[in-house]
Amino acid sequence: MANVGISAPSGIGNLKIREVMALPEMNAAVYAAIDEAVAVSEAIGLDLDPEDAREVLAKIIGPGGSGENKTSLCNDLLNKRPSEIDFINGAIVKLGKENGVATPVNATLVAAVKAIESHFTGADT
Repeated sequence: MANVGISAPSGIGNLKIREVMALPEMNAAVYAAIDEAVAVSEAIGLDLDPEDAREVLAKIIGPGGSGENKTSLCNDLLNKRPSEIDFINGAIVKLGKENGVATPVNATLVAAVKAIESHFTGADT
């Protein structure tokens, strides 16, 4: 769940995890993406607690965590490789559509990453 929240914002902004979480607008987007993922998980019968994702994020950005790192999705974009966006946020969007759960934040994150990828994957712009 933490990956759903943090991967795309890190890649979109070319930011370290701690930098993403330090920006109020990005911080809000991270938690909104997680909340959408929780709603989708509930719709498909999984019982996930959003507080668990928040605890994981706190550990990541805390002392000894990996908050000074950029996500693998960010590194993919920096190295002009297709990212795993379809398997992270894209999966939330797909399952949301199939189960009648709105996922506007995740859809926007997917669209933004796809826009960046279009510069090097040959996708139509």
